[in-house]
Amino acid sequence: MAETVVCRMEGKAADHFEKVTNAEPGAALIFKCSRKDAKIIVDDYFDSISPGDLAEELAGDNRLVIYRCGWKLPDQSNRAAPANLLVWFNPVESSDISIKRTYYPTMMDLLQKYPMLFKREYQINNVADFSEDWLKKQNYLLHFDSDLK
Repeated sequence: MAETVVCRMEGKAADHFEKVTNAEPGAALIFKCSRKDAKIIVDDYFDSISPGDLAEELAGDNRLVIYRCGWKLPDQSNRAAPANLLVWFNPVESSDISIKRTYYPTMMDLLQKYPMLFKREYQINNVADFSEDWLKKQNYLLHFDSDLK
């Protein structure tokens, strides 16, 4: 039976983690988990990428993504605040239980270590579901000013 592995963030991954959580909307950090080393490894970083382009970059692989966007405040004042989303892209066709026993606990570990850093966390099984329309339905914005008008 596959054992559970929690990957740790250090070095380059930690530097990129801090960078994306303070970036402009549209920034994304894609990382993968190395079961062998029990480390989080940076797969790619984007200063600005649309949800559609991000979906293409993921190409059906299991990945954790921090996506920086705006969140429309619920007080109907047309104000927005920065938001970090933690998304586990877990393709349906991925049936390897050892992968699931690495990515899920690693995501939960990040949420416990940085509870104030993430607005929400999501698991998305179909990469194409992560779109601009989906973000808007969840009250997220890609640009603070233009989306509020």
